[in-house]
Amino acid sequence: MNERYLFRGKQTDGRLWVEGHYYTRNQKPYILKVDRNGEYPYKIDPSTLGQCTGLRDKNGALIFEGDVVRKEGTNFTVKYRSETAGFAAYNQDNEPCSIYDLMNLTLDGREETDKVENNIEVIGNVHNKEFASNA
Repeated sequence: MNERYLFRGKQTDGRLWVEGHYYTRNQKPYILKVDRNGEYPYKIDPSTLGQCTGLRDKNGALIFEGDVVRKEGTNFTVKYRSETAGFAAYNQDNEPCSIYDLMNLTLDGREETDKVENNIEVIGNVHNKEFASNA
């Protein structure tokens, strides 16, 4: 599965985060998790839904919309930015920065993200209590 098309959301019971294909059934949001044992639909809280950026942090973790990332001691919140039809990293003053610029990537270099010196790290997401004010 192409990581760029993954979504993540928290189950409605609040227990677990799940990653997979997003869809709706009877106007209710679900994520379909697919693994070698089968396909598993999970009903999710729509306020926790976030799309994968297709990028990874310095530890190899996928970066999703709603994640809080840290670079050189500064926290940024990853959000979709409709003005640029892409993801941006917002600082604490809510000023946007291209996530590619933050990671020192060029648009041509996106395909080779693991070859780039990457010092950005996912430290949580806006649904963690300590980062909820970054939403």
